[in-house]
Amino acid sequence: ESVIGSGGFGVVYRAIDTEEMNRVVAVKTLRHKIEDYNVAVMRFKREIAICEKLDNPHIVRVFDHGTTADDDPQQGVDADTLYYVMEFIEGKTLDDYIERRQKFSFYDVKSLMLQVLDGLAVAHRDSIVHRDLKPANICLKPQSADSNDFIVKLLDFGIAREDASRQPDDDDDAIKTKMGLMYGTPEDIAPEQANGLEID
Repeated sequence: ESVIGSGGFGVVYRAIDTEEMNRVVAVKTLRHKIEDYNVAVMRFKREIAICEKLDNPHIVRVFDHGTTADDDPQQGVDADTLYYVMEFIEGKTLDDYIERRQKFSFYDVKSLMLQVLDGLAVAHRDSIVHRDLKPANICLKPQSADSNDFIVKLLDFGIAREDASRQPDDDDDAIKTKMGLMYGTPEDIAPEQANGLEID
C-alpha cells in the first residue's frame, strides 16, 4: 500500500495479507545496490532466523519470508529481492515520544522498561544479543486511543548476534563480528561494544 520507512539497506512497506483475513502487515526488503551486498544478504537472513525463533509478545513477529519473483517498477522492487513479512505495529517509537518531549510518570517508565526487559530476557536465554537497543528500536503501541498504557515491541535485530560459544562450528568469518570492529549506535551501546570488544 505505501512505504513506511527506508534506510541504506532496505525499504519497509505497509501491505495487506489477503490470505490471512486481510490483516495489515509490514514487508521489509533488502536493496540490491549496496556495498558488501553478499554480507548484507547473510545478515538479512540471520535477522529473519533470529526473529522467527524468538517467541515473545514484546518482540516483533515474523510471519513469512522469501524472494520476489517479478520486477515491479511501480513499487521499485526488483526480481530476486529478499523480503520478510512481519506484524504491522500501529504506534510510534520511544524516540518519537522523546523528540516530542513526552513526559512519562514513574509508573509508565516502570511498565515500559519491564516489557523491554521481558523481551530481552527471552533473547538472552537463546544467547542472542541485540547490539542496537535504542529508543528508535522500541515501538510503543497504545492499548487504546486515549491511554498512556502501551504494549512494547522490540524492533530491528539486523545486527544481533548469537553467542559464538554456543555455535563453535560456525566459522563464517564474513558475517561474524571480529574483534576491533564496532557495530551499533554510538550513544546507545555498551562501553565494551564501543571499544570493539566481545559482548555478552
